[in-house]
This record gives sequence, structure tokens and C-alpha cells, in this order.
Amino acid sequence: ALVGEIVTDKFVGHWKKSFNETLHAGHDLAKAIQDDEQLQDAILMGYSLGAVVVCQALNNLDANKVTACYLLAGAVSAEAEQWTPILEKHTDLRLINCYSDNDDVLKSAYGAGTILDHKPAGLTEIENSNTKQVVNLNVTEYSPGHMNFKNEKVGKALASILKP
Repeated sequence: ALVGEIVTDKFVGHWKKSFNETLHAGHDLAKAIQDDEQLQDAILMGYSLGAVVVCQALNNLDANKVTACYLLAGAVSAEAEQWTPILEKHTDLRLINCYSDNDDVLKSAYGAGTILDHKPAGLTEIENSNTKQVVNLNVTEYSPGHMNFKNEKVGKALASILKP
């Protein structure tokens, strides 16, 4: 039992440290996009904790510097209070959230590693009624787990919803 506690404490500590580092990375990404005109109208993609980086970048950017944002297995809140201010600020943004009920990493690590009591975007739809801006794509049938979001079937599912 003691060994299990030590392993759990190390794991939770590592997760929290990584989560905190994403906040700084998001701020740095926003600054890079803001300061470089060639990066205007960027398309951002965040996988797992990279979704926190994307979210933080959007929070720190001036309006409409990013055209699209893809979240895959997002370890970031799916709650409206997280995304509504971002979507209201970035009115031209298209947010595509790929989530799966098969993601055991998010089911266990996200809850254990954070003090947050909400579901991550990688397990559920992002709460928002604006279907012009937000697309929630359930890839459960194409993704057997957290490490399997980047595959041909998910790519084809994304391509099918993005056709004009």
C-alpha cells in the first residue's frame, strides 16, 4: 500500500507540474502569435495537455488572431465558463473538439492530477450552443485510447465534417 501511495503521489505531482508548465507555454505562444504578423490567422492544435496551452494562448491573444483550433484528447475543461469568453472574444474562431469515451488516461489521471471537478474536453462535448463556432466530434469508435487519437480514421472523420 505504501508503494502504491508513493507512486500515486509522484504521478499526481508530475501531472500538476506539467499542467502548470502548460499555462506558461500558452502565454508564450500567445506572445509569439501576437508579435509576429506571419503567425496571424494561425491554426492551433492541442493534444492532451497541449489543449491547455491552446486555451491559455486564446485567453491571452487579441481577438481573431487564430482562425481554427483543434483539440484532441483535450486535458482542459469542457465547461461553458471556460470557453464562452474565448468564443465571444474570438468571433471568427472555429473550435473542433475530438473526444472519446475510451480515454482511460483522462478518466484517471485528469481527475487525480487536478483539483478540478469538471470533465475534460477529451471525454465530452464542449458546452456551447454556437454550432457555427464549435464542432464536437465523438471519435470513440475510431480511438481505442488516449494514445490513439492521431490516426487515419480520426483524420477522415475530421475531413468529413470540415468539407464546405
